[in-house]
Amino acid sequence: LQDVIDWMEACIHERIPRRISVINANKLWQMKQDPRLEIIVSKSDLVIPEWAVYWGAAQLGTPLKSAVYGITLLKACLSWAEKKGYRLFFLGARPVTVEALLSRLSQDYPGLQIAGAHHGYLKSAEDKENVRQMIRLSMADVLFVAMGSPKQEFWIAENQDQLNVPVSIGVGGSFDVIAGLKKDTPNWARGHGIEWLYRL
Repeated sequence: LQDVIDWMEACIHERIPRRISVINANKLWQMKQDPRLEIIVSKSDLVIPEWAVYWGAAQLGTPLKSAVYGITLLKACLSWAEKKGYRLFFLGARPVTVEALLSRLSQDYPGLQIAGAHHGYLKSAEDKENVRQMIRLSMADVLFVAMGSPKQEFWIAENQDQLNVPVSIGVGGSFDVIAGLKKDTPNWARGHGIEWLYRL
């Protein structure tokens, strides 16, 4: 986790747009069904393995250092950005989720610089351009996109060069968890290969 944050910090200093892909078992399956997604992930600047990929790599004799969960990274980034003064932009989820997210962040991280936030229901070309413009003008250091896979990966790949944001990362349903609208996976499930069982 610290290696990822160190990498993100270096990207912020360089101000060159880069993207992170978080990979789990479901996304691996999606990549096999959709060559476009496979290309996008393979061309990501950093790929982070969640538990299934970490476990699978070990079985194949190519062990990885550790599993890093998207939600865990997002939580770590909140305190890191608050401490360092980095600006975060949140894009995705439902309007009510974004509203709850901003309320929770203001309570839990009062010093956090929120560059901006917008829900993920962008229907018209005008909506999409307005959001791109909002992000460009926000001077965000990190962009979190919560649209679900593969939509969030497609959106980041299509737009990252127009946003002027050093780091973009898709985080799935993490906004609902951070906002307190959904429960996070407990420790007895996460990191033990049975997160799927808790979700089921």
